[in-house]
Amino acid sequence: MEDTKINWARHTFNAWKGCTRVDHECTFCYAENLIDQRYGANLLPIWGQNGERPKTIDANWKHPYRWNKEAQEAGETRFVFCGSLMDFAEDNPKIKPEWREQLIEMIRNTPNLTWLLLSKRPENFPKYLPAKPLPNVWLGTSAGHGNESALGRIKALQGLPVAKGCHRFISAEPLLEKASAPGRILPLVAKNGTLDLSGISWLICGGESGSAARPFDIAAAYRVFEQCRAQGVKFWFKQVGDFTMDSETFIETHKDIHNLSYVPQKYRKMIVRERPAGVKVRKCVTKIHSKAKKGAVAA
Repeated sequence: MEDTKINWARHTFNAWKGCTRVDHECTFCYAENLIDQRYGANLLPIWGQNGERPKTIDANWKHPYRWNKEAQEAGETRFVFCGSLMDFAEDNPKIKPEWREQLIEMIRNTPNLTWLLLSKRPENFPKYLPAKPLPNVWLGTSAGHGNESALGRIKALQGLPVAKGCHRFISAEPLLEKASAPGRILPLVAKNGTLDLSGISWLICGGESGSAARPFDIAAAYRVFEQCRAQGVKFWFKQVGDFTMDSETFIETHKDIHNLSYVPQKYRKMIVRERPAGVKVRKCVTKIHSKAKKGAVAA
């Protein structure tokens, strides 16, 4: 689509639509809600292992070539999230091999775009990507809780090759764990725990949105930030949650999850939106507004 509301990318591109839930982050899937409820497109079931995986229309496939030309003329790189309504690495027979081949060919032909491939199945990337890493692809995985499945995804991602100047990243969004439960949560969050982030350059963190949103512990998010700072990983604070806590203390239910005034002053240091160095993009400014003291933190 054109400029996306997902603030860590400039555009989103979906080669096909549909996916299968694999972990806790998927419980209240925003993509499924968007398609089935907002667009009323549930006449064709596209969710679950047995659902369809319809390829998007030809007009949609033309957008990245235009974005690439615009980026070249502006002398900048544009980030493209692929994909918000699909998982590139999903192993599903309904996804035709020629679709992935067409997508990879398009990635090769859009050098002014940086493609952010985010998957909950990073172990499948080698199966579907060329053996030689593409020069404009960053590989990412989701890990917002402390089960072995999330830790396994991080380990799988760390073992994947990326081209020079490209990066591996983690999306800890939604972050689902509480800082007050160190015995069972992601070591990245636990008070005395650590998680080896070697090979990871970027981490996105934020709360869950929607009427059924699970609590977002701002204290846990701050511990993630501290670990990133300690290990030299760039940090991107995306949003608070619709239901935000400070450890065991309820803060507020939000109508505007992008209003960062809900972040207590003691945690304001983590309100940054950073990317790994070496990429020229439009400046992104994170504003603290409304209840908060006026100020801004630039990426």
